[in-house]
Amino acid sequence: MGRHSRVLCLSLAFATIADLAAADAQRRLEAGRSELESGDHAEAAVEFERGLAEAREDGDPASLVFVLCAELADVYTTYPDLGRESDAEPLLLEARGIAEATLPAGNGNRLALLQRLGQFYYIQDRRPEAIPVLEQYMEEGAVSIPPERLYSSQESSMLRDAYGAAGDSEAVARLDRLRNDPTSRRALPSEQVAAIDPTALYVEANARAADGTPITVHFDPALVPLRVSVGLPDTPAAGGTPEQTRAVAIEGMREWERAIREIRPDFRLEFESETPSAPIQVIWSDRPPNYVAGSARMIAVEKDGALQVTAQVILSAKPLPGRGEQLGPGDVRIHATHAFGGALGLGYCWECDSIRSMGWRHRDALLPTDLDLRTLEALWAVPNGTRSGEATAARGVLADLPFINTGDDRHIFVDLAKPGSAPFVAQLDTGANTGFMTPIYARALGVATRAAKSDPHRRDTVTGKPVLFWVTDQAAVSFGDSGMSYALIGGEYLEDYVVEVDFVGRRVRLLDPAIHRVGADPPDRPTEQVIDMPLNEVRPYVSISIGSGSVLALVDTGSTGSISTSQEVAETLGIAVDPDAPRRTWTNVVATSIASVQRLPVAKLGPVTLHDVEIDIGLRGEGGVRIERTLRGETLIGQHLLRDFVVRFDYPRRKLGLTPVAPRKPQEKSG
Repeated sequence: MGRHSRVLCLSLAFATIADLAAADAQRRLEAGRSELESGDHAEAAVEFERGLAEAREDGDPASLVFVLCAELADVYTTYPDLGRESDAEPLLLEARGIAEATLPAGNGNRLALLQRLGQFYYIQDRRPEAIPVLEQYMEEGAVSIPPERLYSSQESSMLRDAYGAAGDSEAVARLDRLRNDPTSRRALPSEQVAAIDPTALYVEANARAADGTPITVHFDPALVPLRVSVGLPDTPAAGGTPEQTRAVAIEGMREWERAIREIRPDFRLEFESETPSAPIQVIWSDRPPNYVAGSARMIAVEKDGALQVTAQVILSAKPLPGRGEQLGPGDVRIHATHAFGGALGLGYCWECDSIRSMGWRHRDALLPTDLDLRTLEALWAVPNGTRSGEATAARGVLADLPFINTGDDRHIFVDLAKPGSAPFVAQLDTGANTGFMTPIYARALGVATRAAKSDPHRRDTVTGKPVLFWVTDQAAVSFGDSGMSYALIGGEYLEDYVVEVDFVGRRVRLLDPAIHRVGADPPDRPTEQVIDMPLNEVRPYVSISIGSGSVLALVDTGSTGSISTSQEVAETLGIAVDPDAPRRTWTNVVATSIASVQRLPVAKLGPVTLHDVEIDIGLRGEGGVRIERTLRGETLIGQHLLRDFVVRFDYPRRKLGLTPVAPRKPQEKSG
């Protein structure tokens, strides 16, 4: 990972520290976050205020006070209608004091706090007070941030402006030397872009020809500068102006310029303001495709016998309508970095070391990687307009839905909307029987969210069959780590189809059971293994042999694990809990589960034998209530195991089909 360093976001991203926190203040913290999720920032402020008072009074850990101060300060500065902006400063200063007393210089949380405090003073037009904070950020940031990135950062620009406002021309000149002359900076060892196994590259078709055939296109790498048009957003980032939001988006896109120069030193991007002739157009939207904050698409048009290639980037500081919440500048920036790779022609990859991976939001370094650069080189080598496959749809495919890249590869999101309709994004969860939707997402779709309703809501879908769903406050529908508030579909919608989940191809296909069947003779898929799949309340189960026996397990695409079970079930199967095995905490709407993470030498699913399989054993008596106990079956087969196959759920015939795919490469590195 030679080129990678930790990148710091402008927004504060503090982890919950439930293992350290006292119960009362911790509950207030979580309640405040829930209120923010529901759109009630005034009530969120009340919860954070009470939690902070309780944490101080009870002498709770400094780390909890730090988080509460940061959360409350963010609410005060983000929502000026509360009339508490002036109260944010003492909170930020208190958090700064805790960080300096408990965290080493250069720590990510400490730097993020300095960013927020410096930005606060800058936006409040208190430039002299911003100077020492931003100077400290620049000094400490040099520990972990590459100089070229540090001196081209927004903090560097704010510091230069603050020096100018203070009339310190000498400091401006000194900073300009550092910003413009690499030899003036602290020298760091130069590292080369690593060689990458060609089989790991993720070049794929990225556009459509006039007849609908998938093709692969790219910009000529000799086209220098590559011009990019970026206008001002109607909705700016939280706490910023439209001009500042545009600036941070450009900084995010410039990460590609810096990276590509390591393989093509002459490469350059030129950013312009609302220039229709620029080949890359950045569009701001408050209702972006799939409600993701950053995406891009390539466009290829034949004109006078030549192929003209353009690209469109769609960014948003408020991706979900009606949510009442805007993204911070840091989030806008990292979404711009992620999306701009698509404007260069790069697709997505599954478990890979890339800013374009399906799990990119879980990375530490939110930057282009060596894999991205080598894939871009390979893309440039493909003749522009190369055709891939056929334009015609496969027989019996009622819907062919790509996974939506939310940056969270732990859940499967697809857009079920009919063509030409507003997005209807849902999580595919075979472990659920009915459909659910959060109130926030329901309001965005114009669905009434009255408290009492005796029958479910309905929403039309691409197949013609409506989804039936209930609006619920359950946090499980907010998808945990993804931070999204969307819908969830389960067995009641899926039961009329053969549902094909292709993890490597990143697609869900809803197949007509009159044409496709698991266990057909001759088989639809020659290497598919067929397993009986009884249904319980339209949830799919299979018998799995582990330890000394077998158990009926729920096949759950909503579970992120491999195999999970309870300690009681494990004991009946002769699987002992290893006291030295690592522990993992799982959180659900109803419970927290602490599990022992162990390995099984072998497991069997019908004719399929699996080797060296991970199992989570929900422990008895180590705190919380096991999630497994809230299910009708105490054993789950989750996504991590299923990713080794193309999986087909034949609901009408109650059969599961598993087609092995090539062995996975090592898991994505964190940066």
